[in-house]
Amino acid sequence: MTDRYRTMVVDDEEDMRSLLQLALDPEYEVFAATNGLDAMFKLTRYQPDLAIIDIMMPLMNGLDLAARIRQTTGFVDMPIIALSALNSKDDMKKGYEAGADLYLTKPFQPERVLKNVAFSLQSRPVRHKNLTIQQIAEREESLAAKTKRALEKHKVSEAAEAASSEGVPKLKVGKAHTPVPRARPEAREESDPWGQTEELRREERPVSSWDEDTDAVEESAEGTPCRPRVLIVDDDADYLDIQRSALEEKYEVVTANDGLNALNKIPDVQPDIFVIDGMMPKMSGYQLVDMIKGTMETRRTPIVFASAKGSERDKKMMRAKGVLHYLVKPFPPEEMVETINSVVSKPGFEIQSKKRTLKDILYEEGKRRAEIMAQTDKKKRWETYGTLEGFLKENRNKKAFERD
Repeated sequence: MTDRYRTMVVDDEEDMRSLLQLALDPEYEVFAATNGLDAMFKLTRYQPDLAIIDIMMPLMNGLDLAARIRQTTGFVDMPIIALSALNSKDDMKKGYEAGADLYLTKPFQPERVLKNVAFSLQSRPVRHKNLTIQQIAEREESLAAKTKRALEKHKVSEAAEAASSEGVPKLKVGKAHTPVPRARPEAREESDPWGQTEELRREERPVSSWDEDTDAVEESAEGTPCRPRVLIVDDDADYLDIQRSALEEKYEVVTANDGLNALNKIPDVQPDIFVIDGMMPKMSGYQLVDMIKGTMETRRTPIVFASAKGSERDKKMMRAKGVLHYLVKPFPPEEMVETINSVVSKPGFEIQSKKRTLKDILYEEGKRRAEIMAQTDKKKRWETYGTLEGFLKENRNKKAFERD
């Protein structure tokens, strides 16, 4: 569809994105991502031939993003140019270890960037793409308009419910809110070497529906039973175990122990509901909510916020961010179950078509944990051997000294 190379510019500064786009536009197709999560969702949709990534980004930095891209099918060998004000040898080493092919320092001359982009793409074939950037942008605009209409209908329905509960005559509303399908990534086809998804071929996908009264789950278009998938994010391991046990009878449950871990999991897990703790190390729940709400693919996904802070000010702040469900810790597991049940029973709730099964996700997580444990055990063994060797050597020297 196009014979031009496509580049992805990832930077949290608007001026920097504009400068790079302006410099690249005459020679290449260019699109931008504002943060790491946004870039990961756009990766398979836009199918870039090269990425220019800022290192110093909040939350998911460029190093984490580069490493994540290198783990994505179809992009293992895509050229990545790191761009950063960090210019020490150690910083550059970290950039190359994360997966960057070139490391350029700021401030930079646009001509230098263009020269290195051309060098990185020379002799590489242009990646096959089914849609132009303009077509993708039009679909995103259409989806954004549908999302806005759906949210407006949802607000009217909630206002009607609130008025009814207070004894005020119910507002007149139209038909029941109809779920608005979102564009969703589908399972990659084995015959597609670039990992292109069916999302590029279909604007909308049917979704599974949830029957709360019977706990029945209708089958998806592919005939695969589908339950709502919940991603629980909390740094308390005991809390994660308790909530998983309470929810897994009716829901697919995946956990993450901090915000950064959650960001890495979101594109693969494709949660239908988030449960997010407010206070966590590395990235707070408040920051994670901002990332989720600022990304097109996740901004409509319901969030249940759980926090020890229960003031009206905190609740009002989260409502302003679009979080409608707020639980104050500590709370019994039954309260979480009731809250999730109320979320899925609301008009317009959707179950995404998933590209990976829960079994596959849990298998990969178990495999990674086993590898980390094996590496940790190996390190401990070597440390033990080193300690023992030092002890024996010291003991031999002591005995030799006593003989002398």
